[in-house]
Amino acid sequence: MSPLLIVVILGFCIAVNAQAPKPCETPAQWQCDRTEVNRQTKELIKMKYFYDLTNLRKRHIEVVKQGSEVDYFDRIEIYKEKKRIPSQPEREDMPSGTSN
Repeated sequence: MSPLLIVVILGFCIAVNAQAPKPCETPAQWQCDRTEVNRQTKELIKMKYFYDLTNLRKRHIEVVKQGSEVDYFDRIEIYKEKKRIPSQPEREDMPSGTSN
């Protein structure tokens, strides 16, 4: 074996061992699709999932087909925005002139 080949292999081993291991990072935004088929019930479910770490949002869209019937579901989760649900309007008093 030539000395040059030994030096190259030794240098390669040193370079590989010198790398500091670090965990993988998940992308800040991603999406995926999923399809489920149930042949017994003749049901087809198509789903889409969106994830946004930057704006702290998730969205789940689902289309369910069973026979000729189609149902749509869309759910959004927003963590950054703290929206307040408007309160119910107060009941108006009975108009004057009416009695109980």
